[in-house]
Amino acid sequence: METSSFNKVFSLQSGEYCHFYNELVVINDRTLVEKRDLNMDMNKTADYKKLRLAVNVLFTLSILTMVIITGFYPLALLVFVSVWNLKNIKRQNLPTLVSDCFPVKNISSARFIGGKLGFNEIDLTIVNDQGKEMTKVLKLYDSKEETMKAIGIFQHLGLIQDNPLDINKTILVNQKSFKISATENLYVLENEVVISKKNEYPERGEFVGINNIIFLFVQLLLTGAICIKTYQTFIKDPLHVADFVVILLLLLLYPLPFKYFNKSTADLIQRKDVLKTYIQEKKGKNTLVIEFKSDWYFPLKRKILFEDAAEAKAALDELK
Repeated sequence: METSSFNKVFSLQSGEYCHFYNELVVINDRTLVEKRDLNMDMNKTADYKKLRLAVNVLFTLSILTMVIITGFYPLALLVFVSVWNLKNIKRQNLPTLVSDCFPVKNISSARFIGGKLGFNEIDLTIVNDQGKEMTKVLKLYDSKEETMKAIGIFQHLGLIQDNPLDINKTILVNQKSFKISATENLYVLENEVVISKKNEYPERGEFVGINNIIFLFVQLLLTGAICIKTYQTFIKDPLHVADFVVILLLLLLYPLPFKYFNKSTADLIQRKDVLKTYIQEKKGKNTLVIEFKSDWYFPLKRKILFEDAAEAKAALDELK
């Protein structure tokens, strides 16, 4: 029974610990590593993607069915739970390694996923000796100290090259910036566009834009409402003109999410994802618009209102 050195263990959201012990990664529920923790099977995987998709579909259909039966439309808001869960399924392309013990040498890459409220994750890609790829998701404990410790370990191993939370506050030092307001600046770095408050590098947001989630939710809600209202209308005898008017209004509302839910609040944008940049002038205000690729359905727009038109034009020129 041994313990990992202090700088080679960090906590997970589940209450477990991730140890880096004698060239192995060991996940257990103790601060100590015991012999029983060293059993590994690099061939046993589980693929939860299809199951989770099936559960999501079943849950959504159940909610819509309950709405039809009860006529209580606010129940449809529960569909948001299903849609929100889809953001995690989106990136699950590989089967998950079941074993909680595996060699460090088999880790081919590590990707930091920044989440809201400090709930960050690290996605590991693992390749066994037969060349089979799999993943292991490490959900980090809600603590900046634990997150920084985990990032530091993977940086030391050469698996994370960048500095996702700017631990040493060096990313924006001596970088060219454009003044948005008294407290905000826009930085155009080699690989990123950064909107910074008080010259601090922002924490990474979720890998899926929240607007995409809202878009899917609203579209599902409108689709469900149209289907339910159409069903209720045609089982009536006699038919009422008012019901057809409601269906028509719902159909007119259907395109609106495509128009209004393509806005983003991202403070970090990958330059390789930028599709278009331009300035909108309205009522004497100058807004720099950055259109960029989304991980999901449609491109998003990040609108940045500049106090000074000259700064907005200079930033636009730098982005082109």
